[in-house]
Amino acid sequence: MKLKGINPITIINVYAPAAYAIEAEKDKFYKLLENEVRKAKSKGFIIILGDLNARILSKISEEETSKGQYTFH
Repeated sequence: MKLKGINPITIINVYAPAAYAIEAEKDKFYKLLENEVRKAKSKGFIIILGDLNARILSKISEEETSKGQYTFH
């Protein structure tokens, strides 16, 4: 995205393989993402967003509401 008078911004939108996907599929995804980041690195800001299928561990307390009931614990 080029805006007049502003440094270039690269936006990378991703959907990562799920935790149960085969390792080769996950490795291929992260290598592709790494290559895209390297290509965009010298061109300004990089924003990576999307579903990275992160795993979140258990809640700190029962009052914590930032993690849904379907989170891996």
